[in-house]
Amino acid sequence: MRGAVCRMVLAVASIAGWSVAGCKFPVPEDVPDDGGTDDGPVVCTQDGPDPACPPEEPICTAGTCGGACTTDQQCELRTDGRGVCLSSTGDCVTCDESDVQAPPGSAEDECPTPSMAVCDAESRACRACEAHTECASGVCDAGTCVAVENVVYLSEGGRDAGDCLSPETGCITLQYAIDKLTNSRKYILLLPTPIAYRANVDDNAATFRNRNAYIVGYGAVLRPKPNVDAPVIRLESGALVVEGLTIERAEYGSGSGIDSYAPLDLRSVTLRDNSRFGVSSAASLRITRSIVAGNRQGGIWVSSGTYQITNNMITTNGGLEAVFGGVNITTALGAGNRLDFNTIAFNSAHMSFPDGVSCVSAGLVARNNIIFGNVGRPRVNLADTNCVFTHTLYGPDGTVPGGDNLIVTDVLAFMFNSVTDLHILPNSVAAGKAESMNLTTDTMVDFDGDRRDPGSASLDVGADEIP
Repeated sequence: MRGAVCRMVLAVASIAGWSVAGCKFPVPEDVPDDGGTDDGPVVCTQDGPDPACPPEEPICTAGTCGGACTTDQQCELRTDGRGVCLSSTGDCVTCDESDVQAPPGSAEDECPTPSMAVCDAESRACRACEAHTECASGVCDAGTCVAVENVVYLSEGGRDAGDCLSPETGCITLQYAIDKLTNSRKYILLLPTPIAYRANVDDNAATFRNRNAYIVGYGAVLRPKPNVDAPVIRLESGALVVEGLTIERAEYGSGSGIDSYAPLDLRSVTLRDNSRFGVSSAASLRITRSIVAGNRQGGIWVSSGTYQITNNMITTNGGLEAVFGGVNITTALGAGNRLDFNTIAFNSAHMSFPDGVSCVSAGLVARNNIIFGNVGRPRVNLADTNCVFTHTLYGPDGTVPGGDNLIVTDVLAFMFNSVTDLHILPNSVAAGKAESMNLTTDTMVDFDGDRRDPGSASLDVGADEIP
């Protein structure tokens, strides 16, 4: 009888270590930790700032941790690296900026290591930079805030004089900035302005020779001097990265946006309205998340070297006399070559040439592209090619070599925003039709930086992934 009573009491009052009428209940060994929500206040021994108190309750008051800090001095003796008072909460933290780098060397610079120079607004801890705007210099390179002294600036109202090493003393032409580069000073920042910068003051392109350089130009436009028969930029040797810049209006003859004979890396650039090509490359080319539009002899021409062409919107290039419209690849296949997740539409060429992609790169498998052109014109070249396409949507007619491709006869099925804005709407025919097993670092995000998940059955064909 007593055993039954004990079992009944246990069912309704299982309290560790409690004895009732001679019944001893076992102490449970697997009660989960509740996160300390029932813990009492932390005891401290001295009133005022106490390094032994939690950083969110850094002040000892009447023997208990619980007070909020009001000055940095109340946190500076802590040994956990949280030596700054965040006035909005009263917590001791590592740093108090919000997703920016403090002026280097200043009293506010709590994150002095360039590779961990930004104070995160959520964690209030130092981290690597993720955007150029987070850095005091305006340039973030692979997580490191570049020092101001290693950046050459172009600025509205600038002039080609002096060192151009601050926005206040910026130059006005790219060539002048190039001439200020050194082995360590390899960055050029074109500050945003509604007025276009000039490539050069004379009749030549802005020319890079024997220098590795990195240009950042979000919100900036670069043009050549008017009436010049030259590209806007010529890369002869060294290596060049261009990010965020609009390069336009090379108006005559050989006027491409960029002519390159050395490694070229284009990220989120716009190449538009040039008389020849958007870009021509005779060396390695990487172009991703970019717009290539309105270039009168064709969009992208790769004549030799390796290439990675991904996540681009390539539109309205070429013309009735052009030998290609969107992309022309005449180089041999190399390891890592890619033509994936591009939207190539509304380009044109001479009636005997493809208005989408001309490719003689034997062995290339181009994946997940949209290629849409003009009735009666070839989308891709079918002769003299070993290039194949897969999971490609093309139209309004013609054919492309390869498998798992789909012809789309009505352009409205793509649901583009416009002829020049090739983002797609949720009910687009391109939705959910991409292959997702061969993603690279570049194609794991789309034109806008939206994520693509490897193995997903719902990825979209073309440059834009519907959010």
